[in-house]
Amino acid sequence: MDIVGHAVVPDSDEPARLRVSFFGDDDEEEDPNYLVVDTDYETFAVVFSCRPIYTIFNMQMAWILTREADAVPANIDDLKDALTDFRIDVSHFQKTRQTNCPSRRSK
Repeated sequence: MDIVGHAVVPDSDEPARLRVSFFGDDDEEEDPNYLVVDTDYETFAVVFSCRPIYTIFNMQMAWILTREADAVPANIDDLKDALTDFRIDVSHFQKTRQTNCPSRRSK
């Protein structure tokens, strides 16, 4: 299954704040919903998202993304510490299994 998202930078003065939508949802929204917390522009990115649920709750999510399926950034502990500084509980982070995934290079 392919999942395709669409990202735009609503304000060029804040390029780390993105408006991301999947499956065409939220296309009418303009406020940023994803924040790139850290990146080296080559091997990893740390991303945070906070979405309101009704008007009294919110759902917070964070990811440490890598370009290679089995890559682990050498500074993974520093990246988790950066998220902790944002009061994000990283104790529940799980590595996503990337087995049997089609290679992007084969496309």
